[in-house]
Amino acid sequence: MDKLSSFWTCCDVVRHEIMMLRSKYAVKLRYDPSQSADFTVEAPILFARSSSKVLVEFDLNAKTLEKWPLSVHNIPTRVKIGYVLDESVTIK
Repeated sequence: MDKLSSFWTCCDVVRHEIMMLRSKYAVKLRYDPSQSADFTVEAPILFARSSSKVLVEFDLNAKTLEKWPLSVHNIPTRVKIGYVLDESVTIK
């Protein structure tokens, strides 16, 4: 029972963190049970200094949620460059 309670507490914390992320970025959540049990969070990030946009995607699964926040560094992420208008500025 403790493990189930801990799991739902971690889910609630992740939900709050995604809601905070949504306050600044247009976050999309995707879930396709036919492909995997993971759900994908996508956030477009704009960099004003370089006039560029990147799309950051990360996948969350039950194992990641179960060990939150200790598993945050193990989340699979993908970054796609949308556009860059000023290529002389480096995005770090």
